[in-house]
Amino acid sequence: TEVSFSPDGTLLATQQHRYEQPVKLWDTRSGALIGETPILPRTDYYRGDLAFSANGRFLVTQSRNEIAVWSVPKVQSIARLRHADSISSFSLSPDGRYIAVQSEPEVLVWDWRRERPMLRIEDVDEMRFTAGGTRLVAVHKDDSVRVWQVRTEDLVADACSRLARNLTAAEWRSYLGTEDYRESCPRLPVPRR
Repeated sequence: TEVSFSPDGTLLATQQHRYEQPVKLWDTRSGALIGETPILPRTDYYRGDLAFSANGRFLVTQSRNEIAVWSVPKVQSIARLRHADSISSFSLSPDGRYIAVQSEPEVLVWDWRRERPMLRIEDVDEMRFTAGGTRLVAVHKDDSVRVWQVRTEDLVADACSRLARNLTAAEWRSYLGTEDYRESCPRLPVPRR
């Protein structure tokens, strides 16, 4: 009941909304089945959208509380993004770098290669990446539309543009824990330690 074509049209991913069914990958020229995901248990079956990355090298699937990234055409698992709550939808950035995952009532934007969330946005009804993939447009539950930066380098540049100095050592520990201290904003003064 879900289908997605690779960008070049040579592959087709299909998914049935029934328990214990894999996502299947087909060669559109020959019609041959060339791979499939493992079968998930009844409690965590595949459901929802399927999406190929823009370069066609990766397929993204959704199960009850996990987003999985697979290599194509071998259908080998590359990354798994687990959520505590049920996932309602996801959006893949055009450059394939980020996956925004909606799990009511929040959206987590993941750097899937590092398997870590980069941004948490609350009270979102709908979301999509901009064409360039550097921002996420979110329609919030209060009917507002907000545009969020998602790239780490853009977030740091935005923060630095609003600061008068770098973080103190105590502020660094408070916000970043045990990560080694460094200047976040090279053009700003560094407080004494």
